[in-house]
Amino acid sequence: MPAVGVVELLPGILLVVGRWVIVALLAMISIAFGIMGFHFAVDIQGIFWGILIAFGLVYRLSMHFSNVGYLKEVDTNG
Repeated sequence: MPAVGVVELLPGILLVVGRWVIVALLAMISIAFGIMGFHFAVDIQGIFWGILIAFGLVYRLSMHFSNVGYLKEVDTNG
């Protein structure tokens, strides 16, 4: 994530230069919380999609195995 590094660099430069120290600190804090929130949201989304995919695969497998007998019966009668 190169863009995040650039965004974090700007408040760091303000802090080193010594001007607008409060603004730089507030920007750093808000950027840090934004990054943490983004990663938390990505983790939650990953867990959600993982569970959804797992349920989908289990459903497909159960439908496959429940239809095997039916397909064999159709094949033997046909």
